[in-house]
Amino acid sequence: ILGCNAGALLADVLALFFRGRIDTLSWWGVRIANFCGFMMNFLLLASFLQYITVYLGKHAAVPRLPLQIVRGACAAMLAMLVLNLFVPVFYSFDANNVYHRAPLFWVSHGYGVLGMVLCAWILVRCRRALTDVREKVALWGYLVLPLLAMLVQMVDYGLALLNFADTVSIILVFLLL
Repeated sequence: ILGCNAGALLADVLALFFRGRIDTLSWWGVRIANFCGFMMNFLLLASFLQYITVYLGKHAAVPRLPLQIVRGACAAMLAMLVLNLFVPVFYSFDANNVYHRAPLFWVSHGYGVLGMVLCAWILVRCRRALTDVREKVALWGYLVLPLLAMLVQMVDYGLALLNFADTVSIILVFLLL
């Protein structure tokens, strides 16, 4: 989880650094950084669902289907990301090396919503296993904060809140659990 988050944050910083520069290094840099940022965020959600499945599995019978669904969806998102190298599915770049959302950008957020809904379903189903308030705050916080950030980010294209919300949520998980 930490590795995926760190990778996503680093990719975001590098994408911002290379954006708008038209030299060869920046041309490659912005593309690699955006690819890695999307990839790390896809893997982060699958990793978190794996984490809560194992964590809650110590205290309750956790259904495996949500994890299997998210793993399959993650594989599909990674395949679409590779396709994006050739056909703008999620994003593209203009002549000034600036990132722009592509028509199917919303699918990447749909994956996030799907994963969060499945995480919430597991948390509701296994709620009796969450006896400590700190557990509830940490695990539900990981869903609520990124969801709020995603909703704001979908409306306000310029704000990059999702990585910040993920980071705060992960810190809560590791501090409270």
